[in-house]
Amino acid sequence: MTTSTLLKLRSFIWGSDPKTASLLFKLDFKILSYFFLIWFLFGLSRASYGSAYISGMGTDLDFKGKDYNYMNTVYLVFYAVSQMPGTSLLTVAPPKYVFVGANVTWSVLTLITFKMQHVYQLMVLNAFEGCFSAIA
Repeated sequence: MTTSTLLKLRSFIWGSDPKTASLLFKLDFKILSYFFLIWFLFGLSRASYGSAYISGMGTDLDFKGKDYNYMNTVYLVFYAVSQMPGTSLLTVAPPKYVFVGANVTWSVLTLITFKMQHVYQLMVLNAFEGCFSAIA
């Protein structure tokens, strides 16, 4: 790509004013990298449940029948239901507190997973994880 093509692309995306374009580029880089990292960690956490189930969590917690599917369904239902209230919360409280609070709470809930002794505990924990991951 030539320099003029890059400048045209830059002005198309961030505008023609160099100060504004520089500010928008910095904001985009910071915000998008933050949300990319969070989204990656959420996906990694969800994938780790599958690995843990195969590696013996199902036996240790005495999963029966469709319990694993129910666990994932509980997460997704609470994730979907919590998206609207979570988005509405952003209009009331500053996003920097909402996002950080939701991510810290989600992280603590994820860490608590190792203390679960029964399937129903894991399902309740997954419900709360779904709520806070929807907000974040």
